[in-house]
Amino acid sequence: MKRGLILEGGAIKGSYQIGAYYAFKKLGIKFDGFGGTSIGSFNAALLACNKGKELLHFWQTVDPGVIIGADEKLIKAINSENLELPNLLKGAIGSVKKWIGAHGIDTKPLYDIMENLLVEDELRKSKKDFGLVTVKLKGFKPKYIYKEDIPEGKLYDYILASCYLPVFKMNKIIDDNIYLDGGFYDNCPVSLLLDKGYDVVYAVKINGIGLSKKLQKKQDEKVIYITPSRNICKTFEMNREIINENILMGFYDTLRTIGNYDGIKYVFKKRSNNYYEHLVRKVDSKTYKYVASYFKTNDPKIMVIKAVEYMAEKKYIDYYNIYRLYNLVLKIRKNGYKKNKIYDFVKQLRLF
Repeated sequence: MKRGLILEGGAIKGSYQIGAYYAFKKLGIKFDGFGGTSIGSFNAALLACNKGKELLHFWQTVDPGVIIGADEKLIKAINSENLELPNLLKGAIGSVKKWIGAHGIDTKPLYDIMENLLVEDELRKSKKDFGLVTVKLKGFKPKYIYKEDIPEGKLYDYILASCYLPVFKMNKIIDDNIYLDGGFYDNCPVSLLLDKGYDVVYAVKINGIGLSKKLQKKQDEKVIYITPSRNICKTFEMNREIINENILMGFYDTLRTIGNYDGIKYVFKKRSNNYYEHLVRKVDSKTYKYVASYFKTNDPKIMVIKAVEYMAEKKYIDYYNIYRLYNLVLKIRKNGYKKNKIYDFVKQLRLF
């Protein structure tokens, strides 16, 4: 069975994808090919060379401002806890002047990052498939291309073309033409691997800005989607702490989706439907009806999971763990909580 991994575009949001990759590794899932759009193509190229460790280190240490040519003042202004317009404008002056003077954001920092991390010859020698999507500005023509079709010495140019946003300096980087970010046509290009006859394609989406092509039903049945369980960072979030949060979210979201676990935002060890029915058997009817209405479900399993997760968030309990539901309920009950009907529901769950 051929398995592939497709990574959606979304700039800094791409940090989520390396967390997802490590969850696949933990679950013992190996891939025969990789592909993506924009930052997804960059991530996919490194993974196709078996450079997961290097990619993880990149995302854990990257200075987001370097990628877009923003100076230190702008980065501090955006990352400030008290973000105010005057401070933002003051911080942006230097960067904006530089961008205007250069007729757009310089892409050299992105190119340098690729040269430091990715060796073209390693990707070509890899047995893994690799492909990406970009868009030729003239005629607005999409280009789906695989590594074997990329001319020698042009790998970095094609990855850069897949990432090319209109805010960048509009250089002619391939065949004397200007190219745009592949997200303008297909931000999650699962067809790259489906068209190569892959049996299963895992697609890691990151809520990036862009279009996704609609698949035929038979094709879509071969795709398993991983999506963020909570709000992910902004496309150009300049905050390393949030990037590390994305990595963890990607890891646990993928574990929950692909592994044998329960949960929506948290990860719980799998239990039967009968177990959840047992938990709610002594909840009084008024509280039960309220929670069923609040979460718009009469399914005991969904009710319990949503109620427990709701209270776990209220109590600022860490998302990043694999919990036994029993232990998490006890943790929520500890020290009580102010009057709250969802809490009353959790308190009435019969654990024994």
